[in-house]
Amino acid sequence: MGLQQQYEELKALRSEIDGKLNNLDFQKIKELILWQAKSEDFKKLHIKDTQLSMLAVFCEIWADEKKKLVEAGIWEDIFYKVDSLQTLEQKYLTVQFGLLRLETPMPVEYYEQAVDDLIAYRVSGIALYRLIMRETACKEQNILKLAGLLKEKEQITTARFLLQYGRETYPGNEEILLELADCWLEEGNLEQSYECLKQMQSPSMEIQELIGELENAISQ
Repeated sequence: MGLQQQYEELKALRSEIDGKLNNLDFQKIKELILWQAKSEDFKKLHIKDTQLSMLAVFCEIWADEKKKLVEAGIWEDIFYKVDSLQTLEQKYLTVQFGLLRLETPMPVEYYEQAVDDLIAYRVSGIALYRLIMRETACKEQNILKLAGLLKEKEQITTARFLLQYGRETYPGNEEILLELADCWLEEGNLEQSYECLKQMQSPSMEIQELIGELENAISQ
């Protein structure tokens, strides 16, 4: 394929996708997911174009989100505030650069601004986990650091989803487990918090006391 032909095909494909991204709702997103999975042009060209590659990532994230977020009463998804490939790229880069800040030494207010941007874009804990794993180097550290910042902003459910996915990837990290138990406790789910703490191999005396208090509260 010549460069001019490839350019024309990309231009036509972008235009088609922009039409699909305009005025999105659940059904239109579902149709977009199915279309990009079947489109031979998309399969052929998305690896050569930044915006199309980002769209492919968003589609993967959305499919995962819809299995879990609605059950938690969360209706916004990764396509929130997206109505074109341009706004999709803007959102992706905002999240990416915000996550990369986590592993760069800087004043705490810069981290807080990054988290504020993530909150404004309604980025779920599921999406944050996937993009941390995709875009950052210090993945385990970033999960914990971001979860702590989200909790400070009272974004408990977002932090909880991030930590749940982090726990699956890093089952030996008891700090992730402890933070996840705290999120469950903040949400009022004593049973899940108890189950998390019970998995700790070497809990401190303070944690052992908390386990006992939760056990008593659950049994009543």
